Amino acid sequence: MSLVELLKANKSWLVEHWFDEATSIYQSETSHFLRSKKDQFANPVGSTLGQGLDEVYDHILEGLERAKVEPAVDRLVRIRAIQDFPPSQALGFILSLKHLIRERLAKELRRDPALAGELFAIDNQIDALALIAFDVYETCRERIHHLKAEEIKRLYYQAIKHSNVFCVVPGQEEPDLNPPSPAEVIKLDSKKESQT
Repeated sequence: MSLVELLKANKSWLVEHWFDEATSIYQSETSHFLRSKKDQFANPVGSTLGQGLDEVYDHILEGLERAKVEPAVDRLVRIRAIQDFPPSQALGFILSLKHLIRERLAKELRRDPALAGELFAIDNQIDALALIAFDVYETCRERIHHLKAEEIKRLYYQAIKHSNVFCVVPGQEEPDLNPPSPAEVIKLDSKKESQT
């Protein structure tokens, strides 16, 4: 059996334990809740995480194509980007798949030395996935910081305007007091990216 076939046969165990690794950064009650319910309405974060890991796992086995895997990675990472974890904690679970594979397939890897070359290729896929995840995470964090900065500008402008110390500078635009929705910010970002 090839390593890819072994990984397909052991997918259920590996994805379940990968999910456990991904939720291990949360406090015990939160972690237990995320693991216990995978219903998308009762537990949308756990459901999104489970589906995303399942989808990303398949992409690793099929050969990672950035354009195809990025939407699934985005769903995984977007949740982490709005939480207050450093990048190493937020994304470290991706690399944990390497040791899970070695743990689950220890006998097969010892028995068949030819699998070592295939394991090296899978390790490279996981490393590439981690880099894609870091890019997505950084983009999400930039959007969050942009939204916060715009909100501070609006609040500051409104405070000055209402304190009667405001003066209009000819030819200078006033800031938009109606904040865009996050969806509109994403659309604006997409337009900027397509223009560059």
